[in-house]
Amino acid sequence: MANLDKIKKRILSSLKWPAEYVRHDKPQLSITSDPLAKKHIIRVPTAGTPVKEMDFIHELTHAWLGEKVHPFFSILSFRPKPPEANLRAIVAPYLTARDWFAGALLIAWCPKEHSADIVREVGNVVKRLEGKGPLSGKDIYAMSLVAAQAINWRLKNIEARGDLKTIVDILLKFRPEQPTISKLTALTNQLAPLTTRCRVRLHPDSNVDTWEIYQA
Repeated sequence: MANLDKIKKRILSSLKWPAEYVRHDKPQLSITSDPLAKKHIIRVPTAGTPVKEMDFIHELTHAWLGEKVHPFFSILSFRPKPPEANLRAIVAPYLTARDWFAGALLIAWCPKEHSADIVREVGNVVKRLEGKGPLSGKDIYAMSLVAAQAINWRLKNIEARGDLKTIVDILLKFRPEQPTISKLTALTNQLAPLTTRCRVRLHPDSNVDTWEIYQA
């Protein structure tokens, strides 16, 4: 834990934008990066709710990428404002793509701890695959991310089939150590067909870039 605390402090000190801590009534810690105000907003659960160090560091990966690479690795901006249904539809492929790139930082910053997390999650994936219950699109995205990470970093062998294999193969085409906004957009669009016809296109702007959601 002491080692993780040092890693957390080192990451925070590497950020140029200041961090603003606020309390919120949700049980999870979250960090968003504001490219206009150039600050990171760290929302901490109300007193009494413990925050795991790896969860904090995971959130810091998005803050680091949001500041150093592109804000969309932390927070999205759309133009025009999309219908709520379209926004919900694109969330799962976007979060999967975002976490694929964030995982490379976690492996670099906390190799032992993140590797152990992946191996443990692979066990959960195998149990789900052996079960008889139906899998939602959200389930498949989450399980495919774990499987792809295990394969990419040679942590655990897992046989992926069907939709799971499709998503794993897509993820493995993108090197997570080389994040760019173009790759985040492309990966989101390649993952999306599993659950939706929605796609995104980037509108660069001198102030704040935006994504537009459209139907393929």
